[in-house]
Amino acid sequence: MMVADNFWMKGDIFFKLKLSALDNGMKYVLTQPDRKRCFADASGSIALSSADLEKGLLLHVGALRWNFYVLAPYETGKNYGEVITPAEMDKTIKVRLPAIEQAIQREKQHSAAKR
Repeated sequence: MMVADNFWMKGDIFFKLKLSALDNGMKYVLTQPDRKRCFADASGSIALSSADLEKGLLLHVGALRWNFYVLAPYETGKNYGEVITPAEMDKTIKVRLPAIEQAIQREKQHSAAKR
């Protein structure tokens, strides 16, 4: 189990989860059990290789949130929930990035005014 937290109350964060030293011959699945979803590679497959995981997956945590992720061996035919693709994550970051950038600028201005 892995935990990602975002203590910034002004906005979301996006990060790339990279994992190494995994068995090259195995397939894995990355899930977010509490949200009943899993994450796919660029081809849409949720059976992730060690190379996919070394390259990294873009993930998201909302403001003042904790997200829990589980990496497990992939089991054919098992329902891992909603599939989140890299294209969906790219779309989400494009939608949310302007608000994040505005929040960063407001914080910079606020910090500069305090000096």
